[in-house]
Order: sequence, then C-alpha cells, then structure tokens
Amino acid sequence: RMLFGGLLLVAAALALAIVPTGAASATPNPPAPGQLSAIALSVQKVVLRWAAAPLDPATIHYSIRRDDTRIAVVNGDQLAYIDTTVQPGRAYVYSVRTIEGEEASAASNSVAVQVPSLPDTPDLTPPSPPESLTAAASAGAVLLDWYPANDDTDISAYLLRRDGLPLALLGAGTLRYEDTGVAAGAHYIYTVEAFDVVEHASAPSNPADVTLP
Repeated sequence: RMLFGGLLLVAAALALAIVPTGAASATPNPPAPGQLSAIALSVQKVVLRWAAAPLDPATIHYSIRRDDTRIAVVNGDQLAYIDTTVQPGRAYVYSVRTIEGEEASAASNSVAVQVPSLPDTPDLTPPSPPESLTAAASAGAVLLDWYPANDDTDISAYLLRRDGLPLALLGAGTLRYEDTGVAAGAHYIYTVEAFDVVEHASAPSNPADVTLP
C-alpha cells in the first residue's frame, strides 16, 4: 500500500528585497531548514523529512539534493519528500536548501542513507507484527517501547500510529519513541507496524492506550 501518500502539500512563491538607490544588493541568504532525516523504506524508496525554515511558507521553496546534485524542488509548506529514483544497494547523501527568490540558504545537515539490496530470493511474506507495545505517560510526553518484528528478509522501518493516524516513520533499529506532541488530560491509542525491504507491511501491533495527567 502507498505510504504517506497525502504527505506532499502545496504552496509557492517569491520574495522581494528593497535596497537603497545605488547600494549593492544586501539581501541576506535565507535560513536553512533543519533536522533532516532519511529512512530507506525499501529497495526503491527513501523518505526524507525536515524542519521548516522560519519563513512564510508561501515565499519559499526547498531544493532537495542527493550527492550534491539537485533532484527536486518542492513548495514551502512541504516538509517531506519520497525519492523513488534510488537504486538497490546504493548509498546516498542528502541535504536540503531553502530557496527565497534568487537566494539560496546554506545546506541543512547532511544525512547518509544505505538503500537495501534486493533479496536473494523473492520476499512474498509480510513481517510479523511488532510485539509488546507499551505506552507510559509523563508530564507532556508519552514514552513508547516495543519488541522487533521478524521477516524472512530484513525489516526496513516502523510506522507508529496515534489514534489511527501516522505519527512517525522510524528506522529499523529504533524500538523506542517519545511523543511530545500530546495534550494534558488527553487519551491516546498507539499502534506500530513494520515494513520489510520490499515494502510489505505487517499487521498492527497490540494497541497501547494511555491517558496523560
């Protein structure tokens, strides 16, 4: 099934700078996006996410670079991108820049990712569900833990859901997550699913529900 199909939003624009007559252009470079992460979801997909630059999304774009070559430009309210042009078994380095008018920011943090190789034999079976999901509430956060899923090839990622909606896509080695986007007194139900390297999805884990103080 398609993952994060509704992730790619729309908006766009330019920004103008006014400089005194006769003065050289002093338009500052826009701030860079931050917290870039990259997860190889399968042998064909790398999922990128980043934190917004502190600018009006309607006035900027983001330039996505792979191995220092631009592969896409997206609108300013889009904070994720799925690269479907990767090759199995290859390693890549990604970065993102903010584009405002004619000016570009410095690069975000760079992230290296290894795309899984094709399985030696066809992978026809989805992973087992992750096991023993638990949720522990504290002031302003919920700490989630689970045991790994199993697959006849390899696990590539975990998708954490809160109240049925995608919350976080995590690498295969991640078995703990702290959800800080919660409200005091609220009740939440969490599940987690596993993906293998050919993007088969497991059934959901056991649900873990929690009420915050």
